[in-house]
Amino acid sequence: MTKLSIIIPCFNNVDLTRACVSSIFRNTSDFTLFLIDNGSTDETSNYFKYLVSAYDNIQIIHSNINLGFGPAVNLALSTVDSEYTCILNNDTLVTSCWSSRLIDSLNEFRFRRGDDSFCFIGPVSNNASGIQSVDFSPNDFNNLDSFSDQIYKDNRYKFSFSHFLSGFCFLGFTSAFKEVGPFDENFKIGGYEDNDFFLRAALKGFKCCVDLSVFIFHHGQQTLNIFKNYQSDLFFKNCMYYVQKYSSPDLKKMCVLLRVKNGDRFLPTFLSNVKNFCHDIFVVDNDSSDTTLSILRSFPDLNIQIQSFNCFDESRDRQFLLDTAIKNGFDWALSLDVDEVMPDYVNFDFFQRLMHPVNPEIFSYSFNIFTFFESEKYIRQDSPWNYLIGIRFFRLLPNSKIDIHGKRGLHCSHSPSFSPVNTRHTKTPILHYGYISSDLRLSKHDFYNSIDDDPFQPNIGPFGYKHLTTSEVLLAEYRPNNSISLAVLTDDNCSKLYSLLYNHQSYFDEIHVLHTGKSKFIQSICAAFRANYYHKPFKNNFSYLRNYLKSKISTSWILFLDTDETILHSDFSQLSQMILRDVDGYLFIVWNFQPNGSVIFSDNVRLIKNTDKIYWSHPVHESVSESVRLNHLDIIPSPIPIRHSGFLEDQSIKSKKSKLYLSILRGENANHPSDPSVYFHLAFHYFENNDIQTGLSYLDKCISLDPRFFLAHKELGLRYCNMALDHLKSCLDSIPRGHYYFDYISRLYDYISGVNSIEFRG
Repeated sequence: MTKLSIIIPCFNNVDLTRACVSSIFRNTSDFTLFLIDNGSTDETSNYFKYLVSAYDNIQIIHSNINLGFGPAVNLALSTVDSEYTCILNNDTLVTSCWSSRLIDSLNEFRFRRGDDSFCFIGPVSNNASGIQSVDFSPNDFNNLDSFSDQIYKDNRYKFSFSHFLSGFCFLGFTSAFKEVGPFDENFKIGGYEDNDFFLRAALKGFKCCVDLSVFIFHHGQQTLNIFKNYQSDLFFKNCMYYVQKYSSPDLKKMCVLLRVKNGDRFLPTFLSNVKNFCHDIFVVDNDSSDTTLSILRSFPDLNIQIQSFNCFDESRDRQFLLDTAIKNGFDWALSLDVDEVMPDYVNFDFFQRLMHPVNPEIFSYSFNIFTFFESEKYIRQDSPWNYLIGIRFFRLLPNSKIDIHGKRGLHCSHSPSFSPVNTRHTKTPILHYGYISSDLRLSKHDFYNSIDDDPFQPNIGPFGYKHLTTSEVLLAEYRPNNSISLAVLTDDNCSKLYSLLYNHQSYFDEIHVLHTGKSKFIQSICAAFRANYYHKPFKNNFSYLRNYLKSKISTSWILFLDTDETILHSDFSQLSQMILRDVDGYLFIVWNFQPNGSVIFSDNVRLIKNTDKIYWSHPVHESVSESVRLNHLDIIPSPIPIRHSGFLEDQSIKSKKSKLYLSILRGENANHPSDPSVYFHLAFHYFENNDIQTGLSYLDKCISLDPRFFLAHKELGLRYCNMALDHLKSCLDSIPRGHYYFDYISRLYDYISGVNSIEFRG
C-alpha cells in the first residue's frame, strides 16, 4: 500500500495537465496517481495512454462524458486504499517536498493541539482566498522553486485553523475521506462541492488546518472557464442548491451556558432576561457562599441544571459546560456571564434566525460587549472597552474544545475556535453591568490582582487591571434602537449579488436591493436572503436610483454597497461602534484593486444616517456632497475601508461601463456646462484612455470654475509630478556623469518618486 493517493480530475487543458503531472513526479515520492479523463475532447486520452506505458504508479479512469468534478473524484475515491489522499486540480503546479511537508504538518498540528480530530490540511497559493492566499507577482512564476522555498523558510511551523479548505488542493487521512462520504454529485460541473464536503466534515467533528509554509501554484478556474455560461447559469444554480440543501424550517435547540460565583446581585435580572429567549441553562457554580444556589433552584419557567466545583478554573468550567451542552443534544449555545444580559428586544425568534443562516457555513456569531458606566445611559468607549468583542453564540460541533489564552485557567474564550470564514458579527450587543459602579470595579480589580501574578497582555492590555479603576474614561450614549440596513443597486450579475449577500447578510436588520436589469434570478436571490426587492429600469441616472432606494428604507442608518464591494467580517464590530456616534455619516476610503496588483484609493460617503437632509446628486459618479454642503452635515472619516474589485472585471465589461459613463457625463456637461464636478470626472475617462492632455485640460476647466475644488488640484499636481518624473528620468539618462547637476537631479527624482509612490484619487 502506498502512503499517498493523488486524485486529479481532467477535462481538456492537456498542456496544464502535462505540466501538473510533471511537477508531481519531480517533487513527490511514494504515491499513486489517479487521473480521471472526464470526457475530454483534446489530446488528454493519448497523453494518459503514454503515462500508463511509462509509469507503474498511475491509474487511469475514463468517462465518455464530463461528469463534473464531484462524480469524477468519487470514481477514484471508491478505490483508494492508501493512508493519505490528496485531491488536486490539474491547473496546479506542486513544489518541492509538498506532500511530505503537508503530511508532517498535519501530524505536527494534531500533536500540538492534542486533538486527533484534525484530519485535513491544505497549502497556500497565489490563487486562493482567505488564509490560503499569498502575495504573488508574475515574476515569481519564473522562480517557483525559490519562491516556494522562501515561503517555507519564512513560515515553517506556522499553521491556521480552519473549517474549510479550497478545493484546488487538500490532503487528509483516507479514513476521514471515507467517513465524511463521497462528494455530492448534484453540484453541476464544479463549484461548492468542496464547501459541501467540508461542511459535512465539520458536522461530523473533523477539523482542518492550513500549512502556511507549503506553496502550490494555481492557475485558477481553467476548467470552468471552458464553459461559457458557467458564471451566469451553472455557478448560480450550484449556489442556490447549496443553500437550499441545508435550509430547514425545523426549530433549533439552544441553551445558555453560565459559570457563576456569588452572583445573587445580578442573578434575578439575568434569569428574567434569559427567559425571553431560552428555556435551558447549564450552570457551573464555583462554591458560592451567597444566595446564588437558592435563586437558581427556585426560579420558575426555566430548566436549570447545576454543577458545582469548589476551586477557581475558568477553562475547566467552560469546557465542562460545552461538553454538557453537546451531550444533551443542543444545536447551539449562548455563553453569558451573570452580569451580562441581552437587549430587551432579543427574543426566541431572534436566535432562531441566527440558527438558520442562509449561509450554512456560519457556525458562530461575535458580539460587541457594551459596558455600562455609572448608569444605563452611557457605555465605556475608552480602551480596551471600545473593542471588547467575542464569539458568544455558536454551533455545537463534535470534538469542540475551548480556547485557552491565559494562565491558571484565566481569560479563556467563551467558545471553541472558529475560523473567520465561519464567523459573523451581529449588530446586537451584549450588555455588561459588572463594572457599572465603583464598588464593583474595585472588587473585580482586587480579585484579579489576587489570583493573577502574570497578566496576559493580549487579553487585558499592557497596564494590567488598571483599566478597571481608572478615572480617565470616554463615554458614548447607548442607543438601544439603532437599526441599520444594507442598500444595494444591481444589474443582472447574479454571482456578485449572491456573494455580497452571502458574506454580509447576517449583520443587518434589513436588506434592500434595487434591480435595474432583466434577470429572473435576482429576485430569487433576494428571496433566499430575505432581502426586500425593488425593480427600476436604469435610465442613465444613478442618483435617482439611490434616492429611490433610500426612500424605501426606515432604519436609523443605511450602508450602501455595490455588488463588487465588500467589508471584512472583522470590521463589522467597528461598524457597531460607528453608528453609536452623533454624526450624519461616514466617508470611507475605497481600495480599488487593479489588474496589475496595485491599489488605487478613492473616497465616498457610504454609511449615512437616514434623514431627508442627505440625498444624492449627479447622474453618474453620484455623491451626497451637495446635500452635505447645503445642510451643513457632520460627515467624519470611517476607520474601516471598503474593498472594491470592479476594476478586475473582464475588459469588455469595463469598456462597456466606461462608454456608458462617458455618454452620461457628456450629456450632463451639455446640460450643466458650469458644473466643475462634471469636468473633474470627465478628466478620468480621458486618463483611462491615455488621452492625458485632454484629461489635464478638463482638470484645468474644473479649477477655473471652482478654484477651491481641492481634489482637482490634488489630481493635477500628481499628474504633473508623473510628467516631471518622465522628464527627470530622461535628464538622468542623458546627462554626463560628471556634470554638477547629476546629484541634484538624482535626489529630486528619488524624492518625487517616493512621494508619488501611492496614488490617491478623489
